[in-house]
Amino acid sequence: MGDVALMVYTVKYKYAVVDGLRIRYLDVGSGYPLILIHGLGGSIEAWHSTITALSDNYRVIALDLRGFGRSQKSPNSVSIGDLARDVVGIMDYTGVHRACLLGFSMGGLVALETYRSYPERIDCLILASTSPRLRVDAENIRRALSTPSNAYQSLKRLTYKLSDSKTLRLLAEALASNDPEYMTAVADAVSRVDYWGLLPQIKVPVLILVGELDPLVPLETARRMANIIPDARLEVIRGAGHLSKFDDSKAFNLAVARFLDSITGRL
Repeated sequence: MGDVALMVYTVKYKYAVVDGLRIRYLDVGSGYPLILIHGLGGSIEAWHSTITALSDNYRVIALDLRGFGRSQKSPNSVSIGDLARDVVGIMDYTGVHRACLLGFSMGGLVALETYRSYPERIDCLILASTSPRLRVDAENIRRALSTPSNAYQSLKRLTYKLSDSKTLRLLAEALASNDPEYMTAVADAVSRVDYWGLLPQIKVPVLILVGELDPLVPLETARRMANIIPDARLEVIRGAGHLSKFDDSKAFNLAVARFLDSITGRL
């Protein structure tokens, strides 16, 4: 990602309407489609290095889930199923019938829900820094969003290589710009789902990416996932924390590229 957290793709940003909401997305590159699904408090901008690394060889589509980034917020309650509809809605809007989903942290749960609800649309899954069940404390969310300083400290606990970096400060500012009440509502929705029972039923190839030092998704959890999913492989980002795609973006993107290269040859 370098030191640019807010990438300049302004002229390429587009909007689709899903469930009556304006959903922002970015569609770059050509070839086999990869859909990027951000984590809690994230947005398209957080995928800068991955888009840069992969769009030469793949069609990379990233979206702001409803209520995040510049996408419109639902006036009613939000569920993990709503977020999955955002993903499929963008696929429909961009003419993508089948794709690989890359979900980061909360985005991994959205990817699993999308596969559960729309298996015919998914060729493969990349689950990064995620678990089939994530517990998110609402009070911690409110505290993190109260000021950029608090957001910075919260993010700092999830990374090992970005401490005191410009990237981390920009990420903290972006995190603190989110609506606390909406974020806690999404966190509550995320905390209610459990996909452990889905894992043995997954019939597509899966890449599990985890930071070696992730405090939220321990390496043992990732290994358990890899053992349960019939066609899964595990890649460990050495020396990385929960924010693995920022701690070592090169290793993260190489792992994704290797997986996609191996999968597309089988499709």
